[in-house]
Amino acid sequence: MPKISVAAGVLLIGLFLNGFLVPPAEPEYDGPIRVKVDGVPVDVWEMAEFVDGAIWVPLKPVAEALGAEELEWNSDSHTATVSGDGISMEVPALSPWFVANGRYFYLPDGARIRDDRLTLPLSSLAKAFGAGLSYDERTRTVELTSGEPIESGDSFYSEDDVYWLSHIINAEAGNEPFAGKIAVGNVVTLRASLEGWPDDIKGVIFDNRFGIQFSPAYSGSIYLNPNEESVIAAKLALEGVTVVHALYFSPVSLSKTSWAAKNCEVVTELGGHVFFI
Repeated sequence: MPKISVAAGVLLIGLFLNGFLVPPAEPEYDGPIRVKVDGVPVDVWEMAEFVDGAIWVPLKPVAEALGAEELEWNSDSHTATVSGDGISMEVPALSPWFVANGRYFYLPDGARIRDDRLTLPLSSLAKAFGAGLSYDERTRTVELTSGEPIESGDSFYSEDDVYWLSHIINAEAGNEPFAGKIAVGNVVTLRASLEGWPDDIKGVIFDNRFGIQFSPAYSGSIYLNPNEESVIAAKLALEGVTVVHALYFSPVSLSKTSWAAKNCEVVTELGGHVFFI
């Protein structure tokens, strides 16, 4: 095989990197985003769009294409319900979450209403229905492949984990914004996932090897019944929703004097707490 000189090799690499040998693929289509389910086009009313890097689609046509049999809208509660073989969904338009088979999905700014139609992130909708998802930039086409709807919350969530996590969230952040509730849950779940900490939610909360970690666990306020948002925040944290990546938090009033403030790096301030790593 003939050898290539160093200079020629550098030239070829430069040509390759600049796209002369393998030119970048040009878009074949620059119209509205198209959606297909199992190869069949879905009429999404030219409403599929990118929002903050995610593709959002109208709920009704995509859910029906994935197997939904009934869709209803309650104008009093501003909630859409979806049902079909193996799937049951509730989508409150004014809440930062929706529910599929008892599992919670996070929508920080709520579902979007466009032209009087409810839209959701396509990735979340695909997960709820257990559908595969791919996107072709050249043709601006989303391909969905149908699958089995998401596992139910009854089997996915540990009752014990939900109990303790929702109780500590309520005790620490019951009056905080919703994201602040999830953030407290993130601290507990992150600790449980790392070496050197107890590997279960209750163990993390009551861990006192290096001093009391969560004072409500010892003051008794952890035993107060959690509000609804605290329970939902706990389930979202258990789903892996991450608002902050932090191991400690303290009230803003103690953010300069706490042990974490003196030994850790500030991640963010959220609600009434400062979070540290």
